Amino acid sequence: MTLLAIDFETYFDNECTLKKLNYIQYLNHPKFEVLGAAIIHGQRHEFLTHYELADFLCDIDSTDTEVVAHKTAFDGLILSWHYGFNPRRWLDTMSMAKGLLGLESYSLESVGQHFGLPHKKAATFKGKTWSELTFEEQRELVDYARHDVWLCHEIYQRLMPYPEPELAIIDHTIRLFIEPKLQLDIALAESLLKEQQQRKKKLIEETGLTKTQLSSNKQFAEVLKTRHGFDVPTKISLTTGKETHALAKNDVEFQNILLDAPPEVKKLIEARITIKSTIEETRLETLIETQELVGAIPVPLNYYGGHTGRFSGALFNLQNLPKNSKIRNTLCAPPEHTLVIADSASIEARVLAWFAEQEDLLEIYREKRDPYKRMAAAIYRKSETEINKAERTIGKNAVLGCGYGMGALKFYATVTKQGIELAEKEVEAEAIVKTFRAINNKIPQLWQFLDSKIPYMAQKKVNSMCRTDENTFYKCVTFEPFQIKLPNGLYLKYPNLHQTDDGWTYGNNKKLYGGALTENIIQALARIVVLEQVMRAHDEIAPVVLHVHDEIVCCIAINKADQALKRLINIMRTPPTWAPDLPLDAEGEISPYYKKPA
Repeated sequence: MTLLAIDFETYFDNECTLKKLNYIQYLNHPKFEVLGAAIIHGQRHEFLTHYELADFLCDIDSTDTEVVAHKTAFDGLILSWHYGFNPRRWLDTMSMAKGLLGLESYSLESVGQHFGLPHKKAATFKGKTWSELTFEEQRELVDYARHDVWLCHEIYQRLMPYPEPELAIIDHTIRLFIEPKLQLDIALAESLLKEQQQRKKKLIEETGLTKTQLSSNKQFAEVLKTRHGFDVPTKISLTTGKETHALAKNDVEFQNILLDAPPEVKKLIEARITIKSTIEETRLETLIETQELVGAIPVPLNYYGGHTGRFSGALFNLQNLPKNSKIRNTLCAPPEHTLVIADSASIEARVLAWFAEQEDLLEIYREKRDPYKRMAAAIYRKSETEINKAERTIGKNAVLGCGYGMGALKFYATVTKQGIELAEKEVEAEAIVKTFRAINNKIPQLWQFLDSKIPYMAQKKVNSMCRTDENTFYKCVTFEPFQIKLPNGLYLKYPNLHQTDDGWTYGNNKKLYGGALTENIIQALARIVVLEQVMRAHDEIAPVVLHVHDEIVCCIAINKADQALKRLINIMRTPPTWAPDLPLDAEGEISPYYKKPA
């Protein structure tokens, strides 16, 4: 297996630039041009122009080549779409750095600085093709590109060996973007877009206000005051430092207005929220354009998008589509294929019960009983058979929300946002939280246990005499200075962990305590479980074309779908080797379009 490190230099100007365009728009722009690429391949370290690169790629065996770049989604897209070169494996130093280093920034320069490697100032020649560059400009660009590919190659060497299963996940993540299989039902997407636009137009007309009056903070505040006698509260803007109206959707004061306002004011506020929200329209427009340009829907996912390793979305962000979003239905399988969709049942709650050794709760999961009814029965002092739908919902919120130290006020705010009313408000919320902690007593004990590990983790050097299994290892994780090693070989990083008057903090003044550490570990472990399932499904069943948190979507020929679903469910019910007694469950269905399993 040979390694090819590559760094492309491309044309840009005010119109054709990644500051205004996404990757797909940029590569399909009429002005887009590859100026050349710096490569390292064996003993070769050179800059190749577009035609030289094409000749070079023809001479190497893609099936025996690994390609590494920094932000490979971009360089790989060019290699695949413009040169038809698809290697055996894609590697990415940005992704690898995210999994190992715990930095504030993962730019090539920042990662290089972490390893003490020099960086060169960028050589950019706006609005010039290769032939339009002077000899001196070409030499400067070549020198800069050769340095960047050297830097990428050096970083790669320092990040290896990287856990092999995670390298496979990085490769898979890149291929979801570069080799898309999901399709878009354009007719349905266009219909939904038109429906959104007409709905907003109707809402504006019904209010009797203009679009500007609804969307402008100043004008909307004036409407509320002069027409309805509402004095809109103010806040200090975090960006400008100046006083401004508290009219953002997430402002507590704004939410209070919505709760207590008369019907006519609520109608205005709800209209304003709808008018100002453009995310659904933007998503639909981007999806339609992408399908038209590419003929499929590339899935842009950010590997290690969060501190715990969870993926984040980009572009049209399929990671945060609401469960009831109609956009899901626009994503579909190609002709003669269907989607096999499966969803892990309460994966984080199960991992938490296992990690805390809450045996009675684990038994409920093993027996396939309803943990939410069990919780509701304890809250309302009824038998599980007497629990109604509303009470079960409260139990569900307690099980899913109280496992990391959530207090009564936060619990009350959480259920209130869902439109759930507690008869005794904060008093009832406090009773619910206390009940959760009482019947799941091992979980608060886990918070305390992990809290006791923080001082140990904050030691810059740990005395070897103190390094016992008791101090460093629990279940499947190892506590080390400023980090926790996970069963996949990666880490939860806590740089600059230190004690303050307000407790322990790390990184950019982030608080750390037992409950937060519990949440971090559980999210990280759940992520490992699901991604092991993703890769097994991809290798053993059918291409995984999308995964969202604890949800896996495969694309397969229609006549093979029934068997594929059975195998996928079986995979998702199989515990990992590092947690053989973790009770897992999953549900799924077959559908021509993307939907949440019923």
